[in-house]
Amino acid sequence: MNLETESYFTWAMVMAVNLENSQLPVHDKISLMDFVNYFMILETDG
Repeated sequence: MNLETESYFTWAMVMAVNLENSQLPVHDKISLMDFVNYFMILETDG
């Protein structure tokens, strides 16, 4: 994992945790999880 991707991934995970603890609408949570999943796919594909 390169440093740039790792920093984005860490940021995405922090944002996901923040959303879990927030009162944002469900569609915002879904869109953020899609974002996290996108980085998961990037890491898997290598």
